[in-house]
Amino acid sequence: MKRKKQNLLIFFIVLLIFTCKESGQSKPGEPITPQAVYTKDNPGNWAGKENEHLPRVEILTNSGKDNIRVTVALQDSSPAHFIEKIFIADSKGRPYEEKTFNRDHAKIYTAFFSMPNSQFNQEEYAVYARCSQHDLWSVPLRASTK
Repeated sequence: MKRKKQNLLIFFIVLLIFTCKESGQSKPGEPITPQAVYTKDNPGNWAGKENEHLPRVEILTNSGKDNIRVTVALQDSSPAHFIEKIFIADSKGRPYEEKTFNRDHAKIYTAFFSMPNSQFNQEEYAVYARCSQHDLWSVPLRASTK
């Protein structure tokens, strides 16, 4: 009986280690780990959270160069609830560029990305924001630009 309890305890420790491991982490250039992606039209279990989690994208022109500004206005930011990462990825999940954030109390998270060369097809890319509590949110780059 004691052996069964030990095995059960080991099982739960291993399970805890795997479930506590940070998700969505990738090395630059590697595809993003697949996970649920929420959108304005498909907020899943997070209905009502769209306004503060969806990335807002602007194309800025400065000195003839286009840049991308992405903001996420998180209303209830805390050390446990924050935007972990904002990134742009292609339709195959390969990140173009990303910015990670610390556990700060920012209400507005902003990331600036350089616009790639003229061969960059905006329709093949999406902008993502990863929230520590409300998963991954996305908008198409093309549809969200002004």
